[in-house]
Amino acid sequence: MNIEFLNQIPLFQPLNSEELQEILSISKIKNYHAQEIIFRQGEIGNSLMIVQSGTIEIFYYDGQQSHVITRFEKGDFFGELALIDHLQRSANARALTDVEVLVLDRESFDLLRKQKKSSAYQLLKMIAFELCLRIRESNEQVEDLLKGETQKFMPIITDARVVQTETSMFSKLFSFFK
Repeated sequence: MNIEFLNQIPLFQPLNSEELQEILSISKIKNYHAQEIIFRQGEIGNSLMIVQSGTIEIFYYDGQQSHVITRFEKGDFFGELALIDHLQRSANARALTDVEVLVLDRESFDLLRKQKKSSAYQLLKMIAFELCLRIRESNEQVEDLLKGETQKFMPIITDARVVQTETSMFSKLFSFFK
């Protein structure tokens, strides 16, 4: 994984070369085989993952059947809430093909944050922006469902439990810099 690859991902675009190098220095590459479970619903989240190659499926199991939420491919990221909260995963992740991901774990990220590194601040800012986009998109989808416009419904792409409020999420974000 190199800086040029990270620069292509919107989450990392505001970071300069030095900040990207800080992120790369604390990240690890992990490989999964096709059909391998990456994490399970109910596990405590502990890392953000960026897909370097392959396809990952996020799905929810309701006790009777699986429901596909979304798929992630090269350049996509998921699990970003694990850097902020210490809650259970709300869905499962499975490699559909052989995949390679860059893993940024919470413990390493917390070290950057505690050192008041600008890379941590910039990444948290972009995560907050992404969460706002996903919440707005989810709100629009819920509104369409309530209006009976189910043909517009697309899977809600989120790694968060919708019951969490925007206020509590922002409180957690801002508490990192106190």
